[in-house]
Amino acid sequence: MKIINIKNSMILRIFLFFTITSQSCSNPNTDAVPLNNSNNNNTPKSNNAIYYAYSANTTDSSFTFCKVSGNTGLLSECNRMAADGGYSPSAIAFNNGYAYVTNDVNQNAAFYSLNRNTGVLSGLSIAATGINNPRSIAISNNYAYIGSENGNLVYLCKINSSTGAFSGACSTTATGSNFNIPSFIAISNNFAYISNFGSNKVFRCNVSTSTGDLSGCISTGTGFEFSKPTSISINNNYAYIINHSNMGSTPTNGNVTLCKVNNVGDLFDCANTGPIVTLPFTIFIKNNYAYIMYNHSDTILVCNVNSSTGDLSGCIDNGTGFSNAIRFTITDF
Repeated sequence: MKIINIKNSMILRIFLFFTITSQSCSNPNTDAVPLNNSNNNNTPKSNNAIYYAYSANTTDSSFTFCKVSGNTGLLSECNRMAADGGYSPSAIAFNNGYAYVTNDVNQNAAFYSLNRNTGVLSGLSIAATGINNPRSIAISNNYAYIGSENGNLVYLCKINSSTGAFSGACSTTATGSNFNIPSFIAISNNFAYISNFGSNKVFRCNVSTSTGDLSGCISTGTGFEFSKPTSISINNNYAYIINHSNMGSTPTNGNVTLCKVNNVGDLFDCANTGPIVTLPFTIFIKNNYAYIMYNHSDTILVCNVNSSTGDLSGCIDNGTGFSNAIRFTITDF
């Protein structure tokens, strides 16, 4: 796999998606505010811990990966690597030393081996075919959950933990749940949260610990209308949902909704929060930092997360070299 170093001065056009939660977040179009972690209750496991951040860059068949500091939360040493076989990744998730990706052009899912020393992905293997417009993937307990936007379905695939391959054919799960463009899946505490771009709803489903199946899916966050939700992240009994666009009179404006999560997995006390962002798409939270991708930037917005209130603050642009990325994740090796 060829690795391309990304210079900080390079200007790349990107399709970024992430979320924000706090009225104190700065607008990404204004001057940056330095990160300050003093208001957060949770701390990284080690000041010297290093993680890797990955984006799936669809249009040029590549991945961007960066080092992430466990101390500051900031990205550095970003590189872009060509995807083996010209694969066009639309989403990415990690499990047991493998990276799992979807391809909405070829309608399939695949996996790569992860070099834990270098962060490089190599050895493309097709895991499943015939998946209609897969645009998101989540993994929990050796099960992969793949959202089919055109099919309005969620696919369930069992993972062989030894080989990384899917065991047998993928099946659909939670059939009859009235999904409408399921754009993202997040798993937390035996619940699956599925954003529905087409119906402006978030569904909460039960996850079977024995079979991985989803059941009992209901709309949650009742009384609040999301706006084209495209991503969800759960952190410390708070849910962060990206509203992609159509906020107010400007259709490209988007923001994030912050909800509390109760002990049965339902979302409540939902309210819009954070700055207006141009077409945000994905949010990922790691060690009291929120990472938000938004449109027409080659950087990621990094914010502090207050674990007591759920608020975000001190947001700055960080990282470089993302190229029409539509999904982003962070893994600790």
